[in-house]
Amino acid sequence: MSEPLAILELRTPKDSQESPEAAAQFFSSLPKLKASFWDRLLGTETPLSFEIASINQTIYFLTTFPESERSYLESQLTASYPKLVITPLKEYIPPIAKLTHPKAGLLHLTAPNYFPLKTYIDFRDVDPLSTVLGTLAKVEAQDFLLIQFLVSPAPTS
Repeated sequence: MSEPLAILELRTPKDSQESPEAAAQFFSSLPKLKASFWDRLLGTETPLSFEIASINQTIYFLTTFPESERSYLESQLTASYPKLVITPLKEYIPPIAKLTHPKAGLLHLTAPNYFPLKTYIDFRDVDPLSTVLGTLAKVEAQDFLLIQFLVSPAPTS
């Protein structure tokens, strides 16, 4: 039986000025979450999910992970983003049956997945999420759009 999941909404103040380095600091703390050999072998490990959702023309930043990791992940998030407001949620994804024309897509990384995510030298005048958030801001009121990043530990080999 799978472990219960925690779903958190993550909100920062509009005037927040955290750099991409805050996210790099947070993601660098994740290797401490290791799946057991048996979880990997049986395919039962639960990846961490980081999501950006547009629901009723409002953009949400969310994360979903095993409940047992909640205190560790909340402490790492608040260490990287001190002004972060964390709100626990229940399921927020509408049932597929209620969607009129559901569609799904899958994006692949351009480089192998073992390369670092931090490939920038410096972001001074560019917000790396501006194109994604701009697209999400243009969806219709009845649309539900979700971008999900699944993060799991690299194998030790």
